[in-house]
Amino acid sequence: MEDRGAVTRRTTLRTQRPGSRGQCAFAADLSSPECRCGRRREDGPETLRLDLKQPCQHIAVNGVAPRLLWELVMTTRRPSATDRGGEALDLLLNVVLFRGMPRPMLLELASKLRPIRYRAHTDIFHEGDEGATLYIILKGAVKIFIPSLDGREVVLAVHRKYDLLGEMSLLDDHPRSASATTIEDTEAVSLSRHDFLSVLDRHPEAQRAIIDVLVARLRATNQSIQDAYLLDVPGRLARRLLAIAEEHGEKTDDGVDIGLRVSQQELANMIGASRVAVNKQLQQWRKQDIVDVNRQRVTILNTTALEREYALSQ
Repeated sequence: MEDRGAVTRRTTLRTQRPGSRGQCAFAADLSSPECRCGRRREDGPETLRLDLKQPCQHIAVNGVAPRLLWELVMTTRRPSATDRGGEALDLLLNVVLFRGMPRPMLLELASKLRPIRYRAHTDIFHEGDEGATLYIILKGAVKIFIPSLDGREVVLAVHRKYDLLGEMSLLDDHPRSASATTIEDTEAVSLSRHDFLSVLDRHPEAQRAIIDVLVARLRATNQSIQDAYLLDVPGRLARRLLAIAEEHGEKTDDGVDIGLRVSQQELANMIGASRVAVNKQLQQWRKQDIVDVNRQRVTILNTTALEREYALSQ
């Protein structure tokens, strides 16, 4: 039997039709589910519509009926370059860095994106590595961190869908300033510095969008530094949970799931505290019905109370 995985974009098969004197050729074309019969009859060439409910009466070819052949072609075909380009363009329009860039530039960049997948707890890059690639997350979660003086992780940020990793590498050739590791199974696309700069040279007006993103990152870093020095553990933890929930949270019947599966140690690393201190605070809030902790899921039950905890610590 013919290998069904080998069906290509346009497949022409020949078979003998019962009662006919010649060969009957039909083609399954992705542009239209029609069975075009090239066999000459007294009334000339016939064109038969291939209805998925009532397919034409051509006999099966190597066990593959016309209807099945059409379905096979539809399910095994690869996306065309146009399909992929459209999807990549939609992706870029959802990313803050690229949203304000001219469409011609986005179309050029879309053609240079490369898909990549990582399993959970996989290192994407390390602090000090050569930085020549930007990543856009499509699915999953990635933490950005640096080591503290005592060897612990200090989590600077957690990125999810449509977030950027390593955008600084697009502008200079300095080593990575932090490390990136997946928290969950993650899908992303990559863009090399060389490809980005070659496109940017033709569209200098896009530089403003880059400046806006870098300024936003700088403000976020400054806020994290202020929190570390001015807030106590409850305040830092409350602020981080609220920030994660605002960016990635999902409403549930009970409250707001922060949308990120993290351990208490990872939460501790995010706020520069010990796991014991984070556990103690979460248990206290749990008794007060402010949050609920189920394995590695945190649900905010009372957003107002958590905001009050943050305000009181300032």
